[in-house]
Amino acid sequence: MIAVRKAATVVFLIMSMLLFTMRTPSPAWASLRVFIVVIPYLEWEDLGSGAFGDMLDSSALGLMVTNTAGKRGDLSGYVTIGAGSRAVGPAAGNAHETSDDEVRALYALQTNTEVDASEWEVVHLGLAQLVSENARVHHIVRPGLVGEILSQHGITTAVFGNADLEGQIQRAASTIIMDTLGRVKKGVLGQELLLRDKTRPFGIKSDFARLLELALSVKAPAVIVVETGDLYRAEEYELDILPEARTMVRARALHEIGIFAQQLAASLAPEDELFILAPVPGRSSRAAGSTLVPFAAYGGRFKEGVLTSPSTRRRGIVLNTDVAATVLSRFGLQADETYGRPMEVLVSESSWSELSMERQRILANHGIRSALLKAYILASVIVLSAGAYSLYFKRRWLHGLGPALVSLALVPLIMLIVGALRISSTGGALAISFVLAVLLGWVTSFAVRGRWVLCFFVVGGLTQAVLLLQVVSGGHLLGDTPLGYSTIGAARFYGIGNEYMGVLLGGTIVAVSAARDLFGTSGLVRWLTAAQMGMTVLVTGLPSLGANFGGGLSAAIAWGYLETRHAKRRIGFPAALALCASLGLSVALLMVFSDVSESTRSMSHIGGSMITLLLKGPAVALQTVARKVDMNIRLIRYTLWTRALLTAVGSYALLVHRPAGIYRAVVAKYYYMTSGFASVAVAAVASFVLNDSGVVAAATTMIIGSAAAIVLSLKEWEEQAVS
Repeated sequence: MIAVRKAATVVFLIMSMLLFTMRTPSPAWASLRVFIVVIPYLEWEDLGSGAFGDMLDSSALGLMVTNTAGKRGDLSGYVTIGAGSRAVGPAAGNAHETSDDEVRALYALQTNTEVDASEWEVVHLGLAQLVSENARVHHIVRPGLVGEILSQHGITTAVFGNADLEGQIQRAASTIIMDTLGRVKKGVLGQELLLRDKTRPFGIKSDFARLLELALSVKAPAVIVVETGDLYRAEEYELDILPEARTMVRARALHEIGIFAQQLAASLAPEDELFILAPVPGRSSRAAGSTLVPFAAYGGRFKEGVLTSPSTRRRGIVLNTDVAATVLSRFGLQADETYGRPMEVLVSESSWSELSMERQRILANHGIRSALLKAYILASVIVLSAGAYSLYFKRRWLHGLGPALVSLALVPLIMLIVGALRISSTGGALAISFVLAVLLGWVTSFAVRGRWVLCFFVVGGLTQAVLLLQVVSGGHLLGDTPLGYSTIGAARFYGIGNEYMGVLLGGTIVAVSAARDLFGTSGLVRWLTAAQMGMTVLVTGLPSLGANFGGGLSAAIAWGYLETRHAKRRIGFPAALALCASLGLSVALLMVFSDVSESTRSMSHIGGSMITLLLKGPAVALQTVARKVDMNIRLIRYTLWTRALLTAVGSYALLVHRPAGIYRAVVAKYYYMTSGFASVAVAAVASFVLNDSGVVAAATTMIIGSAAAIVLSLKEWEEQAVS
């Protein structure tokens, strides 16, 4: 018995010693540090200047879009990165150290919190204004969201450095890493990080040796933000010095920042990561209308290559809202309120060369975009108005107007050709577009020899086929053509934009209707044309393809209405409305289900919006509706697309009533085509209501239908005049 007790005692002592010596398992990121070096006004060319040495050869590079909810070029970019959502940034630079008694007192007054501010080394005294201004934005914005999540999980947040000017503080970097109460765990922001130097802008420069020491002193796990400041000061000072001096001052600041970045990179542990970014684009970029800035990721998971993210689905293009998701994902965290997605690295033989070419393509398209769109809208107004005028006043303009209307319908396809040719000259792009439009319009018109239904069957079918193939194959041309979505505008990066969505919808309806007039309404024709319409619905709306939620619904509604008209059966308005609504609802559920079944990393904005709606309730839906209404009101008031839409609608409405009897004769001869014109009008109304740039989608939907309706009416009037 005594032996048993001794054995039990020995076992107990051994187990106690083992338990005492065992450590609590730590998460995989317990030894991780993420450094974010902030260089406001950094340009893409600066990366190729050699200032950063060989470090960039081992980095993943990207072009980051810096759109915010504020003015272009202000401090809103800092707040946006910290919130993971497009934000505004009034008083973003108003951060201070809590070593000052007055700062602590002001912070306690503004936040009405009993938390001892001295436990946090940095607080933001402009928090109330940030919260108030961002509450007015039509989407969810929580300033300090990233810092809040990191702090909740025991990850140290730190900020060092400033971009102070003479007599003016600028410490917006704190908004990248502060929590929702404006606090940062560790930080030094004051004048002690500046060196006096009369040869520098405002007589000061950053003490990079001290910044390096402070940044590396923070123990893991941590996220450390370093504000470099000197490039910001150089550009803010540029109005006080000659152009030659500006170049020299800027180059010297960039050289010292590059040395600092290289030293920091050389000091990283294998698992540490370093991000180099510009929250605000430089003056030259802003002057060119560009929001693109360089982004570099070094160390840890990031190897040489180009960056992308599910937010853009484009090689080399990322968003400023992706930074938050990328930082959080490194620690195994995520936030439902962020609109970005974690960045990924794609293999590239030469990331610098590839992205330089991509940037040139984006800027070239952006440069010619405005002129070509204005020309297209002006041409639409002139040609459609001329067609309506010729009918109203009975002018014999058919031989000239027919080819002109066909040319107008072919312009969207010609825009794709211009995008594929990578034309950077506005004059050259206008000239080539005009020549191709006239040439193709006359050739097509001559080939059909007055068979206008066949003509628009070919034009509509070709338009549909090309656009469907573009979307299915990745839609690369849709982002490089003047009529497509703008990368710099950042409204969309993948799928099909509202401009080409309207073109596709109008072209498909016209092609389907023309096919039934040309080839009859046998079962095979009906099935083929129904499949043709169904493909447009699915390709437009599915998140993995067109990812245009409003477009998919509009196409489904138009399809339902088209089938009721082509059935030649009198269906009451309630029944027709119920059919369109049920078809639209079915497509909506299909789109949402197909997206939310994907992982959160790869789902589109459609699934992200649905998850946010489920988590946050009806308030999010109201914000979305408010945003769409606000966008449409602004577009109606200021965009030229309003004139194109009104002209298309007006010309179509006029020819239905004048001259008397002409359109009734057209309906009698071409019942399916004229039913298609009515369906185009329904599609335009649905597009207008269901899209946040609805006036654009409605205009591009109506143009081809109005052109075809005018041509058929002109032909009928001429035939009646001859007889």
